[in-house]
Amino acid sequence: MKRWREEKGSALVMVMFMMLILTLLGVTILSATVAGSRRTLTRENDIQSLQLTQKVLDESVAYISKQLNTKVEQPSFDAKNLKMEIENIVNALPVDPEGKPKADGVQTSDLYAASGSLTSHPKVEDDFPIDDPLKVGTAYKFKLTAVGTVNGVKRTLTQEVKVNMYPDFLQYAFGSEQNLILNGAPYINGNIYAGKDLIVTNRPKYVYKGSSLATNSVFPQMEKTGQVFIQSLDQFATGENDTQPTPITSEGDAAVGTRVKQALNIDVSQIHIKNQQKFVQINVENSFLEKLATSVNRTGVTPASLQEKYQGLAGPASSRASAIVSDLETDGVRTVKMPDEPKLETIEPLGANPTDVEIQSYNEAVERNQKKVNKYNDELNTLKTDLASLKQTTIYKGDLLVDGQTFNSLAASSKGYWLIVNGNLTVAGGSQPITLASNVLVTGDVRFKDHASVDSTLLTMGRTTIEDATITGIQSGSDQKEIVLISKGEVLLNRVDAFQDTVSSLRGFFYTDSTATLYGVGSNFSLEGGFFAKGDLTVNAVVGRATAGDTDIAFEPPSAVNQDTRSRFKVRYNDEVYAHQGSGLPQVQHISINAGKLQLD
Repeated sequence: MKRWREEKGSALVMVMFMMLILTLLGVTILSATVAGSRRTLTRENDIQSLQLTQKVLDESVAYISKQLNTKVEQPSFDAKNLKMEIENIVNALPVDPEGKPKADGVQTSDLYAASGSLTSHPKVEDDFPIDDPLKVGTAYKFKLTAVGTVNGVKRTLTQEVKVNMYPDFLQYAFGSEQNLILNGAPYINGNIYAGKDLIVTNRPKYVYKGSSLATNSVFPQMEKTGQVFIQSLDQFATGENDTQPTPITSEGDAAVGTRVKQALNIDVSQIHIKNQQKFVQINVENSFLEKLATSVNRTGVTPASLQEKYQGLAGPASSRASAIVSDLETDGVRTVKMPDEPKLETIEPLGANPTDVEIQSYNEAVERNQKKVNKYNDELNTLKTDLASLKQTTIYKGDLLVDGQTFNSLAASSKGYWLIVNGNLTVAGGSQPITLASNVLVTGDVRFKDHASVDSTLLTMGRTTIEDATITGIQSGSDQKEIVLISKGEVLLNRVDAFQDTVSSLRGFFYTDSTATLYGVGSNFSLEGGFFAKGDLTVNAVVGRATAGDTDIAFEPPSAVNQDTRSRFKVRYNDEVYAHQGSGLPQVQHISINAGKLQLD
């Protein structure tokens, strides 16, 4: 009985022990719940502060864009004042180092205990280094910094903003204001744009011995960093083998991703809608006249005055441009031309026993001829030296052939000095590489052949032929330059010696006011830059080796393996063009604003 009496009260201890355990467990769960709630609230505040800060930046960029375009659209606007206009606008933005908005701030928020603002006025800088004293600044950059605070959680974001007055075509590896048609296997490292329809098939077309033919190949391949800008998903059509291309939405939303992946080897997230109305176009004729007016730098010669004269003339663009340049020749703009070949006297050889008089007459005739030859050679050498290092804007009267013999270099001591060719320009040096390091205006046609080393912006009012040409950029330190070639007429890329595995390298951006069809079938091209057409642009390409046959071309079995190296038409976008060719690029009466990636400080 004593043992049982000693165990009295043990149940109470057990109950109290269990209550303690349960209490501790409850407190632990409650603490975890409270901590989780606090973490959730903190995370919500963190996300909301980031969103608020991004909103500040977005609204600031939108405000700057609206104000700048209002300025630019005024007839009295002068591009030389663009930097000043940007500074006036950004310096008027409300800022606060602590991120507290003023009453008239451009940003708003309905969040409780929230505030956000730019922290300082940004410094506006040139977007590229140019030492050209005659440049017209049209590209600038600045960095916006914003702070957003929600319930004490503060986040800071920075974003670089670039402003320029350049046409949009320089932003794309391939593009068209109309239809962009990609047939077969081009390899694309960069962005593409279609102003109307984007049509993608795996069936490249080609012409062989007068016959229009086609073959089955693989689809184009874009790099993962590439972006596609179209009008709508309904205007993105694909077709396989001989099937008619159909919009990728025709099979329903579930199939869109699959078809986009098949067509361009990209994800749907890489497709963006860019309304054609927001595309900044280039007017080749106006750009030509604008560069002509600013380069000659003469009183009374303005883009408006030249456009008025140009519009009053009849005939094709090339002949009207030639007439305008001819007027400038007579107006005193420095003009050069090929010296006239000397008219040599016909000298009869001396007889067996010439008299002293005959000998003297013979020698005098030889001396007169030699003087004419020497004068011609001196004039030619002077012209050769002049064209190799222009000291001012100069008109070349007539067709100019740069053949590696008579002339082998066109260059200028400043990018502000332009060579104006009032005729056709042919760059074809044979085995002698040609240097083109001057900005050039050409009233007629342009032809490139053989090897040219370039650092140039070239505008032509005629057509352009690039035939069996290799175009490489001039090396300047670690930079490799390029050409920006803008053609009123069509641009023809052609390889006479086709079916080679060697690649014809082209470093530059090519624009045509016409339609264009590019072939990487028998030919083999590698383009570092971009190609854009105002009309339809069609690209046809296969992968691997192509061999000429009697009635058709023999192709390797198509395979997407190593398409980046085996495609017979490769394009890799070059974003250094703005820095290299800034002062020569055409201007447009519209502001292009590009906001960079958000960076969290």
